[in-house]
Amino acid sequence: MRHFTLIVIAFFSLATCGCNRNAPSNAQPPKGMIGKSKLDPHWIYISRDIHWDAPPKEIVKDVGLYYVGSGSLLVLYPSGELAVVACDFRKVPENPQLSLNGTVSFTVATGTWSRNADGTLTTISKFCVAPMGSDQNNTAPVETRYVVAQQASDRIAGLLISPRESMVPLPNNFRDVDGIQYMFGFASKCG
Repeated sequence: MRHFTLIVIAFFSLATCGCNRNAPSNAQPPKGMIGKSKLDPHWIYISRDIHWDAPPKEIVKDVGLYYVGSGSLLVLYPSGELAVVACDFRKVPENPQLSLNGTVSFTVATGTWSRNADGTLTTISKFCVAPMGSDQNNTAPVETRYVVAQQASDRIAGLLISPRESMVPLPNNFRDVDGIQYMFGFASKCG
């Protein structure tokens, strides 16, 4: 009986310690997060220089004044995975909230990101899905280097600059993180 009691105590002490003695101390979060894990807004960056257009005057009286602009979302998952969305955004002059302009017309590229020895970031992405777009499955991977132009204490950067665009953290007033999550549901099947 004493032997059985010691085995039970040893089992419960190992089960409740919450540790894995064989796991490396620098264990990475699991891969496969895109479209399968809840998005943390701190992982998301948005195009800084969106050009905003007003709708035609003919429809303003029916739907109200709003502005639409095309841009990108860059999601840097802690696992090293990457998702890039090209989509349209909407903002209303009297309301500071920024949102997606629907979740029908968008493209998603997936890949990886890493921090370089010089502090820059490198992303490698490949077209994944465009629910209402053309088939681009044979596109080559795109490598982009981002300079961390502004540090941030609560995320990877306060400003990321590449030769093509500048990305800033998703603003607190962005209300469609669930819409982004929905778009990534299409990307969860990409390799």
